[in-house]
This record gives sequence, structure tokens and C-alpha cells, in this order.
Amino acid sequence: MTTRRSQEQLPRDTDVLVVGAGPAGLATAISLATHGVRVVIVDALAEGLKGARAAIVHAHTLEELDSLHCAAPLVAAGIPSSNIVMYDERGRPLVTVAFNELKDDTRFPIGLLISQTDVERILADRLAALGVRVFRSKRVTQMRDVLRGLCISFETGEQVTAAYIVAADGSRSTIRELSGIRFLDPHTQIESVAQPTAPSLALADVVLASPLPASVPRDRAIGRFSPHGFIMLIPLRNHFASAPEDENLFRIVANARAPPREPDVKYMQALLDERVKGARALRVLGGSQHLALKRGDGWVLLAGDSAHAHSPAGGQGMNLGLCDGVLLGKAIATHLNSDPEQAGGDAVFERWAANRRAVAAMVINVAERATDLAKVSGSWSAAVRGMVLKMAEKVPGVGRAIAWRISGLAWKMGDGGF
Repeated sequence: MTTRRSQEQLPRDTDVLVVGAGPAGLATAISLATHGVRVVIVDALAEGLKGARAAIVHAHTLEELDSLHCAAPLVAAGIPSSNIVMYDERGRPLVTVAFNELKDDTRFPIGLLISQTDVERILADRLAALGVRVFRSKRVTQMRDVLRGLCISFETGEQVTAAYIVAADGSRSTIRELSGIRFLDPHTQIESVAQPTAPSLALADVVLASPLPASVPRDRAIGRFSPHGFIMLIPLRNHFASAPEDENLFRIVANARAPPREPDVKYMQALLDERVKGARALRVLGGSQHLALKRGDGWVLLAGDSAHAHSPAGGQGMNLGLCDGVLLGKAIATHLNSDPEQAGGDAVFERWAANRRAVAAMVINVAERATDLAKVSGSWSAAVRGMVLKMAEKVPGVGRAIAWRISGLAWKMGDGGF
């Protein structure tokens, strides 16, 4: 990933300052640069995070990224999965998420299996091709109003003034806190804070021994229910330089009671022994539900996890952040080029915020339903769940309907026409 280090000086002013160089921040910066807007992007970390995070890019997200010429390199770097099959403990298929049945609705009738690390690398390369690089090791300390917008101060002593500040710095956003934007529960509308509460899902990148059991394919993701709980195995291309390309790298997601934040090989092997017979872990490579009430406070705008955070179930978080960024870039460009004397000029942000809030609420609902399904345990409850899923699978169009929602195409109209 191409970066600028902390010793390189930040410019004193710009049109837009994007804080956070994850998927949402990078997508915002690319969208802005594509529309000819001056943008500076910074991140507090010296380098991007690695390890187990998001692992799938859906059809609607690929469509949005295609408008920025990012979809093709992502597809080339990932594993296009035509479907995801959920199995019971005996290996019998329960339900199929049929992405391939969306071929008449999208140019990308797939679930693209790709690590967030690779997504960020490819987006950073695209941003660099547009003449914009990431300034790293730049931690925000202060925000204050100035004549031409907002002035952001950093630990390095530098200051940047911008008309627009994009908070893409995660669920514990410094920019959101400094601007006083509240974080509300989408159901109760009661103010909450993002907290590092105990997760209910174990998440890890695991190299599995060869040969893989017949029940674990390399060309698509699978999920398996058992009396012990749910597990999903997502094959990934290897982005760890220390491991040979032919190793069997999988993102493994499993529900568990108070799992460790960084599961080791022993812990992941125990989950595999319960739920996927014959799979042997060689090594591990190293969700609260909230929705921002106000996405624009002056010229502070939130994108990605700074605006909404939820369970990784359903594979929606990175996709939501990427779409936030693409569309926010369009909205800022529209606002920047509008006549400041014209009445109603700020409506573009109101429209963007209203649409992204509505989409986030739907996405959070999908994540919650997926989490609830995965939490079912015990022989009797698992049997009932299996029976219900088998009955649903027999209804024509169910696999396509599930894929329609998970792919993001179901809320495509929420983009607001920017």
C-alpha cells in the first residue's frame, strides 16, 4: 500500500480532509478525486491493519466501485463465489444463497471473497494513480471553527484547514466525539457509546492443512449449522507474504460464548472439531448496533463505522462503508460546486444523510437476523431451525430472494441519486 510517513508535512489547507484510511475513507477520497475535488486523507496508524476483518464484497458495492474503476482489480484479486450453501451437521444442504440468480439484475452476480487488507491495498493504489496518497501516523487531537471552515490539529503539531471534514475513523471516532455528534441505538433512539464489549462471534484467518476435507471447497464460501452452533468458512487468496501462495487460507466465523478477541490455533481447532469434521488448523494469521442520528453537523460528515457498527454476520459492514464513501464523495462535489447564494443548497447533504441512515438501518436489520440465526444452539432448537430452513428452500425463488437482500441490491434505491 502506498503511503506517506509522518515526517512528510501535511498541506495547510484543502477542500476536504478525510480522517481514516480504511475502506470508507479510501472510497470517499477516490470519489472526491475522481470528481476533481482537492482532498487530503490521513490515518493515525503507521500502516493498515492486517488479520481477520471483512472478507466479502457484494454486488451492489461492486457496482458503486465500478463507477470509480475499482471493481475490475478487486474481482481479479478475489474469489468470485456464485453462491453460498448452508449445511446441517450431517453435511446436508439446508439453504443456498444464490448470487448467480441475480445475473439479470447486476453485472456482478457474485459474492466476491476478498480480504479487507486486499481491498484497502487496491483502493490505495487507485487513489495513488489519481495523485493522492495517504498521510500516516497523523493522529487528530483537536477541532476548532475558523473563518474558512474547520481547523484540525494533530499530535505532530501540524494543522489542516478544510471546508469539509469526513469522519471515517471507526466506531470510536475521534472526529465524531470532537464534533459532538451523538451515537444512537437504531431501535430505541437512546444515546449509546461504542464499547469493546465481549463479542459473540469468533473471527480468525486460519491456514488449514492439505488435503482439505471434501466438505470444504476452495471456490465458494460455505456455512454449517450444528447443535454446537454455526460456522462459516470463506476461502481467501493469501495476502500474507510469509505464507506460500498454495496454502489453504480461510476466514472462519463462528458463534461462540464469550470467544477470545484473538483466537489461537487450539481454540479454532476445537470449533472445527465440533462443526467441520476432518479440517485441521495449522496456524492462525495474525458488535454493538448503533446508528448516527445526524450524518452532517456543519461540514462534518460521517462514513463507515464512525456512523454505524454492527455484527459481522451477513458480511455487510465493509460494504456499507464503501458505498457510504462513494456516495459521500459525489454529495460533497455537488455541494462544493453549487451556488452558495442559492436557497436549499445544503439539501444535498440532508438527502445523502437521510438515505444512508435508511440504508444503514436495513443493513443492521440483516446483520441482526443473521446473528440471531447463528446463535441457535442445542439439539432441539437446531432441529427446528433446520426444518424451517429446509421448508424455506423448497419455496421457489427463496435462494434468489436471500441473495437479493444480502447483495445490497434490495436497497439500491437508497443511494439518493447523487
